[in-house]
Amino acid sequence: MAALLVHAGSKCAVALASGGWRYALAVAPGIVAHTLAFVGVMSLQA
Repeated sequence: MAALLVHAGSKCAVALASGGWRYALAVAPGIVAHTLAFVGVMSLQA
């Protein structure tokens, strides 16, 4: 699960590097929310 959160952080960093801070600001909340939802579902399974 920690690896998924690191992956989400990496995707946010790539969004910042490739599209600038406005793009990252638009994309990051969706990436983080999607990852946290998936981690939540996985934690219910364990």
